[in-house]
Amino acid sequence: MKKTVLGLSLSALLGLAACGGETVEKAPVNPVSCTNPEATQFLLDSVAKKAEQSTLGLSSMEWSITEGMVQTVWQQLQAKIDNIRTEEQTDSKVSCVASYTVDVPAGVMKQAQEGYVFWMETDTSLLSQLDEFGWAKESSSLVKNIQYTVQQTDDGKKIITEQDKPSETIDGLAYLMAAHFAYDFYTKMFEAEDANEREYAEREAKLQVLDDERTMAKVKEAQEMNKFAHQRLNAAWNSLPEDVRNEMKGVQKAWNEKRDTECRYSATANAERSPEQSLIMVQCDNDMVASRTDVLEDIASRYSNNAQSTADKQLAGLKTQMQQTWSTFPREVKDALQKEQQDWLAETQTICTSKRSQTDDQEASKLLYAQCMVAEYQQRIAALKKFQV
Repeated sequence: MKKTVLGLSLSALLGLAACGGETVEKAPVNPVSCTNPEATQFLLDSVAKKAEQSTLGLSSMEWSITEGMVQTVWQQLQAKIDNIRTEEQTDSKVSCVASYTVDVPAGVMKQAQEGYVFWMETDTSLLSQLDEFGWAKESSSLVKNIQYTVQQTDDGKKIITEQDKPSETIDGLAYLMAAHFAYDFYTKMFEAEDANEREYAEREAKLQVLDDERTMAKVKEAQEMNKFAHQRLNAAWNSLPEDVRNEMKGVQKAWNEKRDTECRYSATANAERSPEQSLIMVQCDNDMVASRTDVLEDIASRYSNNAQSTADKQLAGLKTQMQQTWSTFPREVKDALQKEQQDWLAETQTICTSKRSQTDDQEASKLLYAQCMVAEYQQRIAALKKFQV
């Protein structure tokens, strides 16, 4: 009798009944349950599919998202439904609350957060955006509370699961994945931009070197021209009569100081780099020296014209004086000095003609010749006067 009691107790635990020799069948499981595996799997699959579609819709004109890209990222995420609670239940329908939890690898989350900033061009974080969809970050997971219902069709053949406000769950995951893709796109774009900037900088550096070389060639050319310009300036200065140079020494010194300060200022104001400043400095000096040379040559020309006129008049007077002196000599003195006088005239002509070669300036050459002749005539007249009776 004890065996029978023990057997009944064991059968009861196993869901079987032995009474009067009859077997008791297992009580049927109620499919209308929040933990129904078919219902929770439906929620996971539905969200995954719709999140993929929503992510594809976030493609922009700059970058596109493909199904393969979405699937690759989704495989790195681990989604589950846990913390399931039953809110209300009837025989045919149950209302449920649960946590939709997605484990996100640290690398994916980090890139998504950076990518979101690039994508949206804002300081607002991805987590703030997810918070608007009801998602919260807990450790390495994103968690959202969801509500859903589970009910059975009237014929009892199907289980129908419906989530309340599924778009919030879907959009949160879509933004997470799209932000991750944005990171890849903008990282490559920034790398390309950096490469272009480096290439541009290298090209600019090469051009700068070539430009410096070209500028220095111009500087050398300008320096050679500067030597010639100063030679002209010195020649113009030396062509002035000595008394005029003495009068103009103060003016010329002031002009030299002005030239130096003007050119240094121009070089500093119009260029930042040394080669360009050197070129501007030399070109400025050339221009100012050329201008000053024109001024001095004009002054010298005026004095030269006056000097030429004076020398010509003086020479004409000396020639007359010599003729008068010669006419006072007795015939025997003239005969004695005739050969010497002819030799003197020939030698004087040779000496004074050679003076012309001292300058290429035609006017200056004429003046040198005339002044030489004046000096020679003066000496000869003084010598002839010794023979006067």
